[in-house]
Amino acid sequence: MIKAISYRSGQIWKYYMITAEDFSNSDKRIFSQGIAPHGIALNLDLKSVDNMYSDYKQQDLINLVEDAIFR
Repeated sequence: MIKAISYRSGQIWKYYMITAEDFSNSDKRIFSQGIAPHGIALNLDLKSVDNMYSDYKQQDLINLVEDAIFR
């Protein structure tokens, strides 16, 4: 819903998946390939999650901050 609101308002909001544990293979597949519901309705390839991070690894947290601020 958040991504649909940002799309409709013409703003670019990022939505990140953050977990307390390392991602399983199924988590990686679901969140990296999942299409946002409004993308389906508009027939556009819009991802439901912009990126995935785990606070299980310190480097992932550093990457999350860099992604949110600089990209």
